This record gives sequence, structure tokens and C-alpha cells, in this order.
Amino acid sequence: MTARPDAPAPPLTRGPAGRGAHLGYRPALDGLRAVAVIVVMLYHGGVSCAAGGFLGVDVFFVLSGFLITSLLVKEWRRTGRIDVIAFWVRRARRLLPAVLVVVFAVAVYGFVAPQPQSRLLGDALSTLGYVSNWWFMISGQSYFAQFVEPSALRHTWSLAIEEQFYILFPLLLVAMLGRLRLRAGAVRTVLLAGAIGSAALMAFLHDPLADPSRAYYGTDTRAQALLLGAALALSPSLLAPARPLYSRIGGRLVRLPTRSMVGVLALGGVLVLVATARELAPWMYRGGFFLAAVLSAVVIASVTAAPRSALARGLSWAPMVAVGVLSYGLYLWHWPVFVVLNHERTGLDGAALLAVRFAVTGLLAYLSFVFVEEPIRTQRLQARFTRTQWRRAVGATLAAVVAATVVASASAPQGAGEAEQASGRPNPVPDAQGRLVTAFLLGDSQAFRLRDHYANQVDGLAVTGSTQLGCGTLLPERETDGQTVPNIPACAEWEPRWTQEVAREQPDVVVVMLGLGELYDRRVDGEVLTFGTPEYRAWLNRELDRRRELVAPHARHFSVATVVCMQISADAANQTTRIANDSQRLSWLNDVIRAYAAERPGVGVVDLFSTVCADGFTNEIDGVTLRDDGLHLNAPGADLVWRRVGPSIVDAAG
Repeated sequence: MTARPDAPAPPLTRGPAGRGAHLGYRPALDGLRAVAVIVVMLYHGGVSCAAGGFLGVDVFFVLSGFLITSLLVKEWRRTGRIDVIAFWVRRARRLLPAVLVVVFAVAVYGFVAPQPQSRLLGDALSTLGYVSNWWFMISGQSYFAQFVEPSALRHTWSLAIEEQFYILFPLLLVAMLGRLRLRAGAVRTVLLAGAIGSAALMAFLHDPLADPSRAYYGTDTRAQALLLGAALALSPSLLAPARPLYSRIGGRLVRLPTRSMVGVLALGGVLVLVATARELAPWMYRGGFFLAAVLSAVVIASVTAAPRSALARGLSWAPMVAVGVLSYGLYLWHWPVFVVLNHERTGLDGAALLAVRFAVTGLLAYLSFVFVEEPIRTQRLQARFTRTQWRRAVGATLAAVVAATVVASASAPQGAGEAEQASGRPNPVPDAQGRLVTAFLLGDSQAFRLRDHYANQVDGLAVTGSTQLGCGTLLPERETDGQTVPNIPACAEWEPRWTQEVAREQPDVVVVMLGLGELYDRRVDGEVLTFGTPEYRAWLNRELDRRRELVAPHARHFSVATVVCMQISADAANQTTRIANDSQRLSWLNDVIRAYAAERPGVGVVDLFSTVCADGFTNEIDGVTLRDDGLHLNAPGADLVWRRVGPSIVDAAG
């Protein structure tokens, strides 16, 4: 996410007196920011046509590298030096106040929200220290784990990378221009080499069978876009006013495509990537991100060299410029708003939910711009205080934000789900016949939540199990929107691990829980198996047979659970939403599960579907709310389900 260079505050429209005027204001760059932040918001909103909207961040990175380098080089040429301290102060004044407000708001939400916030303190402190990209990496918070409660500050990873760039890059530039006395062309070559090296490092670190968060979050691997933008700022030939070019073809003088036309094609290329790219596709890590950065650089060069071109005029449309001016606040606020305003809290779905999220985000971004960002950036607010008073105010604000975060984190274990779970019995209790059956649940995040919220509520039943969050119960890759979705993280290592766990624990019954992943088409041995076909059913049976054979030496019984109905909230055109909410798909899968058990003596069925969904999807039974996200059972919901199915498991295996 980028912030514009410091300059007098403009209205939310274009104008030469606006932001960046001393660089030669280009309203089209604000329009490009608008494109970038909109596609990011659509991506996080689950809109299928923006499945590659995460690339909006790369557009911001290129813009940041370009504008910051332009400012620093201009200062060097004008004064013969770069005041690095003053630059850092300007960046802090521009970026930090709005972040403080967002972190404080998230901390308040963490205090009052009825859900766990166990990592809030680490998330908040790493955000304030602009190291959240590394924090999310080392704390195991994958950017790609679907349907796991995300941090409301997860999006700050990109702000951390930019701030690290702002700290290190001026020092590097001073060293190259001052101590080493390199010319602009040589500096440009170094920056281009760095960009290529960063892209190569991303390709080297990416493992298709592992979670790509290291390559995705890393400052070293994402520097490619920032360095490419920086190199562009040192390329005067690319930024010089565009002139018509002609070539003689077949005896005729033909005008070649102008830089403006090339820019239109490049922007079209960016939008094609936004529509078609997938964050887990291996090719993205083997040049895809670099391609997006190159195309973004071409667009920037085009509108800078030809500010009156059709492309530049289109991006300079006043509403687009207004969105671009607010882009920093939009990026900061959109993700916390999206996390809080979900289907369960609003009762909305699809376009209506997206519209509400956009409206709330826009309002908060505008308020942040008017009352926080601009007064501090232009020092209008500071002028009301003495220097000592201002320092004390800043220190008190930082202390208040940290204190609020600590208090919210301390209250984390009392989230609704965990408080309910804590009220259960600490140890399993035998039933009246003295039986104590151990059930081992094998499945995805739905199985994890059911197991996690058990709390020993049923006499005679102990529950353990194994889950690799981010992986489906069955491991072959999903096929969606015509593309194969690679597994995450280290799914290939899960099966050897759970087989060892079963052998060690020797449970009475292993219960395999299929889930959302089994509703997709799957790629098996290079062939796509279409859901609902005889081939898919045969594959599913083989997978269950193989697991039954793996656990047979260590468990007395083997059961398969039917899949509960789901209703997740996202864009109605999103394939994940369509698949999860498709009652006919779910019915077919559950029929296959029941038939599998009926055809194999000794295989039991744990009928979760009939327990929860016999009358169709409902999120409330006997006054108990079952789910908080339309997918996973919460603690009260799991308690209700266990009290209904637990005794039958004990009777079947006891």
C-alpha cells in the first residue's frame, strides 16, 4: 500500500496545487491508486472476477518505489544531499497516525468481541513496529488458510514491507550516489538487478507443496516491485514526453503504437491478471508477480510521459482521483471492516454485503483523511501545541494504544467459544456401564472445531484427532474456475503424521470427516475428476478404503461422518460460495457416504447431517446458535451436536 509524497493537501479532486505538485502532479497516478485499492477490496470481498486482486498491492509497491525515488533524487540534484532523517519524519507523519487509530479500533473490537483474540498483542505490536509481515510468517499465520478466523490486522504486512523500504532505501541511495559516486544509469542498473534478484529469490523459495507465505510475505521476495518502480524513476528516456514513431512497412510509412497505446495494453494486462491470477498458482511465484510489476511500471511511464493521453485522462476522472486520494485510508480500514461486517452480523450476502462494507470503509477512510491524516501531515494540528506538548501527546497516544491492546489481549481467553469450552469437564468421564470410548476425528477445519469444542460433555466418550488447517480431508488438489489450486501448507506431510498419531493413541474408533473440500472437482494423477460422476465416486471410495486399511491395525472400528449443511457468505458468483451452499452437491456426497458404509460390513456412519440439517439449513436449534461463520460449529453448536451423536458413537464402539 502506498502513500503519496508530502505536499499541500488537495481537495478530493485533481489539480496542480494538489499532492505531489513539486514533482509535477499527475492525477492519473491517483487514478491508478484507485484501481489498485478497488481490486484489493474486491478480492478480499470474495468477488470472483477479481480473484487476482491481491496484485493491487504490487501496483502500490511500484508506485511507491517510483514516487519515493523521484523525491529523493530530486532532492539530491537540487541540494547535493538527501536529508534522510527529515524523510523518515515525513513518512512517519504521513503513515503512523492513521495506523494508530486502526490498531486502537481493532483493540477495542478485540475487547468487546465475543471471540478469541489470542494473537492480538503480537499482531498489534508488530504492526506498530512495521514488521508484521515477518511476524505473520513466524507465528504461522498463513495468508492463504481459508475459513480460519483471520487477524483484523493481517493486511498490514504490505505496509510493513513499504516502511522497511522507506528506512533502508534512502541509505542505499545515499551510498550509491554519494560514497560510490555512481551515475544515474549505474544506479538504475543496480536497482534492476536487485528487482530481478528478488524475483529469482521468490522463485527459489517457493515450494509448490508447502505454504507459500514465506515467499509471499518476505520483504526480500516482494522488493522486486519496489525496486522496479525505483529504477523507473531513474529512467528519463521512459518518462520523457512521448513522440510519434514511424516505420516503413511494405513501402508505406506506418505510425507505430504510441507509448500511450502501450500503456493501455499494459493496464489491460494488469486487469487480465486480476481476473485470472490465483495466489497459490506456482507460475505466480515464478515470474507472475514480476510480470504484474512490469506492466504496472509501463502504465506509470505512459501516464507520466503523456499526461494528456486518453489513458491519463481516463485515470484522471475526478471520482477516480478522489478514491486514489483516500486509497491509504481505504486500504487501512477495509480489512478490519470486512472481518467485522460479515453475514452473521449483518444478515446480508453477496452484492448487498459488499456495498455495505464498501460504504463503511469509505466513510471511515474519509474521516481518517480529514481529521487524522491531513491535519498531522500538514502540521496544522501540531501548530496548536508547543514542541514539548506535542511530544507528550504523541507519547500518551502510543501508550494508550499499547495499553488498549494489552487489555484486549488479556481478555482473549474469555471469547464466547472458549468460555463455553472452559465450562466443560477437564477429563473424560466413563458412562454408567463403565465404558470410555476414544474417538479419533480425522478431517479439516470443521472437524477441528467440532473436536476443539468437545469439552468432555458426553459420558463414556473421549475425543482426539488430527487436522492440518488449510488442507482438505482428502489430499488431491482442487480444481476451480478451470485452474488447479495447490495444497497448503505441507499437506503432503499430514498423512504420515496422522497415521503415526493413530498408531500411538490406539483409539477405539476412527471417524473420517469429509467436508467442503470434497465438494470440488479434484485433480488426480493428472486427470480432473468431475464431482458427481461415477469416476469421482469410485475415487472417493478408494480414498476412504485406503484410510480404513491404514488405521485397521490400530483401531477397532472405522466410521465416516456425513457432511453438515453450510451457508457461507461471499460474492454470489464466487465458486467457493456456490459449491459450499449447493444443497444438491451436498446431498449427493452424503448419499455416497451412506452407501459406502452400507456396502462395507463393520463401517459405521456418524450422521451429522441428519442431526443438524434434516429440515434444511438452519443456524439455530432449540434456541442454540450453531455457527458464527456459516461453516464451523461454535462451542454451543458443537455441544448440541455432541450430545445428540456422542451416545451413538459410544454404543457402536463400546
